[in-house]
Amino acid sequence: MSKKINILLRRYKEYFKDYIVNKSFTRFMPTNPLHDDLYIVSFPKSGTTWLNFIMANVHLKMSNRNQQVTFYNIHDFIPDVMQNRYLKNNILSFPGHRVIKSHAEMNPYYTKVIYLVRDPRDVMGEIVLGVIIYCLAILL
Repeated sequence: MSKKINILLRRYKEYFKDYIVNKSFTRFMPTNPLHDDLYIVSFPKSGTTWLNFIMANVHLKMSNRNQQVTFYNIHDFIPDVMQNRYLKNNILSFPGHRVIKSHAEMNPYYTKVIYLVRDPRDVMGEIVLGVIIYCLAILL
């Protein structure tokens, strides 16, 4: 009897573990994913916004659109799935791909990925500098 219970408990644990893992991965997926989505993934402060500006400007030049990319409208061109999971279908789509920004860890549901890597010492320096500037802004 206890052997059957152990087998059932083990199966239940495996099912529950898979459910939790899949649930956590889907938190960082758009609500309307497409098979050809291209994800730009990196640790925060690693240059993702810089890369997004370059990609959006190149695409606008190639498509002869008379628009300018700014900090206020960058998410109209390359949305951040961490801020809003519902993505419009009419965002800039690079030749065959809708580009999406994310700071999520490795996700098996991301099929096409550009993973941006930066020296961790530079990233930490940038974060510390940001905290110091924030604290000075509060004190002054």
